[in-house]
Amino acid sequence: MGDPDANAPLFTVNVLSSTGGTFTVTQRHANGAGGGEETDVSGAVPLDGCWCERVPPALTSRIRMLSGPMAKRANAALLTACSLTLPVHRIGDAVEMMRFPAALMIVAVFGLPTIGVSQTTDTIRVNVHNHEIVLYRTGVAGPTVILEAGGGSSHRVWDAVVPRLAQHARVVTYDRPGYGLSAACDSPRHALRIARELNEALKAARIDGPTYLAGWSFGGSIVRTFAGEFPASVTGLLLIDPAPEGFYANAARELPDLWTLEDESYVPALFADSSHRAEQREFAGFASSLEQARASDAKHVTPTSLLIAGRDVTGKPDAISLLWIAELKRWATGRPATTVAVVPRVGHHIARENPAAVVAAFLALAKRPH
Repeated sequence: MGDPDANAPLFTVNVLSSTGGTFTVTQRHANGAGGGEETDVSGAVPLDGCWCERVPPALTSRIRMLSGPMAKRANAALLTACSLTLPVHRIGDAVEMMRFPAALMIVAVFGLPTIGVSQTTDTIRVNVHNHEIVLYRTGVAGPTVILEAGGGSSHRVWDAVVPRLAQHARVVTYDRPGYGLSAACDSPRHALRIARELNEALKAARIDGPTYLAGWSFGGSIVRTFAGEFPASVTGLLLIDPAPEGFYANAARELPDLWTLEDESYVPALFADSSHRAEQREFAGFASSLEQARASDAKHVTPTSLLIAGRDVTGKPDAISLLWIAELKRWATGRPATTVAVVPRVGHHIARENPAAVVAAFLALAKRPH
């Protein structure tokens, strides 16, 4: 039997710039010798925030679209997904999509399939202190980097970063107890406890140091504490808008009205929802975690890169945001081997809003002498 999709259209993505720029999408029917005609079906589409360091100009990626009844809408959706996912994945691979109707069913039920993925992720389950922790490893070459999520967040907060970063490193994400597939536990949830659990989980998973650690928000306190506890295991730290310990007392003192409004909007909502047990337990240990991170700074001189969110997406940052930024800059001035960059036009969720900035910061950190 012949290939039922032999005449399905192929869409060719032509990269016009290696630094972001634009691409066009042209359609060619895959019907042998007779398929010489190409039509531009896209116009120029911007690749905002594209991370294309390894992508030379004019590379081509061919993506087989769907055929059959109802394929027009599915192809349009996949073409839209292509414009969104090209910055994330390797450009230049010939990638053949799943054939109709299976792919259309997946689009309808699970959302758009990923285009151009050449990476696999290993799921690793380990037992630490009688509870299971689940880790995810992507990438097969380069240094190892551990990504630590913020409070109330699972490993999925890194979804936009991992495919990019895994082109340069072995990337490990995981869920702390009570998040994702990791089992909940009754032990105190502060940075020191979490750092020690992470160290045991990495050993059990045979993920050996030295490694780079990246921590976002509350995760910044955890990786700072880890570096203080296990300095020989850490090559570099990437802190992504981490929680600054000096901020909270200063906000309550200098901006009492604004801080009361923000505090009162978050805490009652958090403790009113029983599905947030893990976040509640971490919040209960938050003050201790900040102090543990501060004390850990004296135990290591790990090369560090600090990314600060500009918080200027809709205009000038508000007073609370300006105080957060000032506290992080103040912290950095007292740290050796620390570089600082403010990422413009993003809020607190830098990894979601500008994942390319996270990858660029890691690559710069990895090039520094250690």
